[in-house]
Amino acid sequence: MILSLTELMTTTSPKIISIITATWNDGNYLSECVNSVLAQSYRDWEWIIVNNGSSDNTEEILSQISDSRITIINLKENAGVSSGRNLALERANGSFICFLDGDDILPENSISARVKVFDKDQDIGFVDGKVLTFQGSVENVTSEYIPDFRGLPMDSLLSLDGSVFMGNTWMIRVEKPVKMRFENKLTHGEELLFYIRAMNGCKYDFTDEPVLHYRKHGTSAMSNIQGQRDSFVKIIAELRTIKKVTNNQI
Repeated sequence: MILSLTELMTTTSPKIISIITATWNDGNYLSECVNSVLAQSYRDWEWIIVNNGSSDNTEEILSQISDSRITIINLKENAGVSSGRNLALERANGSFICFLDGDDILPENSISARVKVFDKDQDIGFVDGKVLTFQGSVENVTSEYIPDFRGLPMDSLLSLDGSVFMGNTWMIRVEKPVKMRFENKLTHGEELLFYIRAMNGCKYDFTDEPVLHYRKHGTSAMSNIQGQRDSFVKIIAELRTIKKVTNNQI
């Protein structure tokens, strides 16, 4: 039997997914997060977890993990979520990356569903999916987000029309070594600017399957409206320095 190039790549070179997590004081939720990654139906992943100087039992929980695919970095002080993610990105070896906060949960087919979309078209660089927001237990779903755009995502992303951007839910095809980094000076919208910088002429697509269970609680960063406003002002200033973003798009 003669295999096609796509079949040959799939057979001989499994796609390694780098999962990136920067966590701080998520001890009440971290075990659920860990278990959700270990339960993934797609097995060819690595997970780089940066413990951002947590003062709770986060380090103790992480010390109990025994899986060669997981790298844990314990920092003495909280360097911020962007710095933590950047540190993890420096260690990433995968051909694809995705992000996961320590208080959220990956549905069982979160990775496999997105990989299947990538397999459809080599011009796809970004894959998203359904997000279920919950409070308390994962069964208590309070809202649902479903992307509804396919194609070149820059205009939709910049317009914040909700068709491509909910948060850190994109899986991204990357070149190794991974050179993309988050902007440390932002407290909100860091994913938005990261994705804008990642635009490389590749298409955006999505799966109808859930890719994230997003936990909403009182300490969520998105509850800080003033912080969001200040960060968007900084993002607009940063957009003016990016050549591929036009004045009309800004």
